[in-house]
Amino acid sequence: MQDEPSDIFENLPPRKGPRAAPYDDSADNEPHGPSAAKVVLWVGAGCFTFVALLGLLIGLGLNAVWTIIKEDVDPGAPAEMVEYNAGDPLPEPPLQLPRPPAPSECLTATDLAQIDPQHLEAAAQHYYQIRDYETAIQCQYLSVIKTDRGRYNLACYYARAEDVPAALYWLQAGAKDEDSNAEWTSRDSDLIKVRKDPRWPTLWRYLSIYQQYWEATNLSETSLVLPHGSDLSRPLPIFIGLHGMAANASSFVDRETYQVLADKMGVAFLGVSGTLARGKRNFVWSEDPVRDLARIDAALKETSDRVTPAEGQIVLFGFSEGGWVAAELAASYPQRFAGAIILSPGSRLEQPTPEMRSEPEHRRQGIVVVCGAAEHSSTVAYTERCAALFDKLGARVYKKLYPGMNTHSFPPNYLKNLPLWGKFILSPTVPARAIDR
Repeated sequence: MQDEPSDIFENLPPRKGPRAAPYDDSADNEPHGPSAAKVVLWVGAGCFTFVALLGLLIGLGLNAVWTIIKEDVDPGAPAEMVEYNAGDPLPEPPLQLPRPPAPSECLTATDLAQIDPQHLEAAAQHYYQIRDYETAIQCQYLSVIKTDRGRYNLACYYARAEDVPAALYWLQAGAKDEDSNAEWTSRDSDLIKVRKDPRWPTLWRYLSIYQQYWEATNLSETSLVLPHGSDLSRPLPIFIGLHGMAANASSFVDRETYQVLADKMGVAFLGVSGTLARGKRNFVWSEDPVRDLARIDAALKETSDRVTPAEGQIVLFGFSEGGWVAAELAASYPQRFAGAIILSPGSRLEQPTPEMRSEPEHRRQGIVVVCGAAEHSSTVAYTERCAALFDKLGARVYKKLYPGMNTHSFPPNYLKNLPLWGKFILSPTVPARAIDR
């Protein structure tokens, strides 16, 4: 699934997805260990099992055993990749797939057709998290119909629900009409069953062509929110927002959310789209610091007729992939950035922690790095790595793993905490304990 920060949709009735049966320890309560009779039985059973397995292997033959093993191997991306040159005609969809039937618009007593699409998308991610994939499909399908975006995540939900034809359909439709990310599709754990389908190599080549096409368009997007009454003659601190994978600048830094913060904090918020286009409004970061910095500089130049950056007061803040990019840029260019707010960081390229030596500019930086304590283990690991990196470089570091938070989303009270985090970064005398809420 592609990441996008979201809130849990509060108006929907809670439903639990499938879960493993609880461990029953009622038979494990012997205070003095197993009896000799049981030991004899266990040894006998073990010998019998070994002989039975040996006979099974001989009976099946090596070829049959290898066939069973191969079924559990994720094929990933096919070796063959069709090269696309700018200006080449784009191919027609190669798979003849019927459109999946629309799921029900009713969820218990809730008419999903009346729900705001942004809440539908958030609800879909919530039900995905608790493994209620059928309900996730219901919510995401209507969100796609209403907004004309979100096909990739809909395909992931269908794949998790083991409806591979529907997943193939929405992946194919998304490549042309919305976005294509063949690189991520070949590794996304949600799509393992899709990659085992015999139609996968054909679809992957189609996706790879469209990925190259979208990259060649050089699309970009910026979103600028200024405090009311600001003008070019008054330099402002600028908080530069770096979105997660396959998102965009205007949804990450939206005016409705950030206008109040801009007025309260007296700063500008600048949303910057990722370096590589993956669709009409879908972008990823190259995760090459030089290229990603150039993209940010281009956005600053684009908005230079509307805002003047205050010297030494540019702060990066990013979520997921954007969080890792914010960390890497702040560490690599301490003379450019006063610090960074790193939210649930991650890398689609599995980047190693950069090796660098401490510079005097690092010691003036303020770094905030947070995630949910129960988020995916890789997210927690990246959070720890970012905190350790800046601690080693000598920056002022505030780290928090939110107890009980298991969704890949903004932390609780994000909007309330952001001004506190900003003050910690821009005011070197503010201690980390002052924002530990």
